[in-house]
Amino acid sequence: MALLDLESGPVSTGEIARLTGLTHGSATRLVDRLEKAGLVVRHPDPADRRRALVALRRAAEVGRAQADRLAEES
Repeated sequence: MALLDLESGPVSTGEIARLTGLTHGSATRLVDRLEKAGLVVRHPDPADRRRALVALRRAAEVGRAQADRLAEES
């Protein structure tokens, strides 16, 4: 979560894998869980329709306690 907050814009799941040291599959599962929890959103990549970009939901929509709880479960 903190890594996405530091990025200037949405990033691909592959970039999340690179930043965290996870495999692409593990990063995809992580993003799936974060999306299901309402913490991130996926947007189509305008430059490459085969992939999606991941971004944090607006801070007003996401409680910090919820983000911390999800991080502890991982």
